[in-house]
Amino acid sequence: MAIADFDKFCMYAGVNQVQLKACIERKKGLTFGQISQKLKVPKSTVRNICERCLV
Repeated sequence: MAIADFDKFCMYAGVNQVQLKACIERKKGLTFGQISQKLKVPKSTVRNICERCLV
């Protein structure tokens, strides 16, 4: 389902796209700074999101 309809998957998971993408990128081993640049959000936002990831 995540591949077929990412928006719907995010809705069911109870997260928005940025939150889910940040967790996925963190799982890949990217730093908060790298994720911040990639997603164009503040580093502090990425840090806060990733504190809640089950990675």
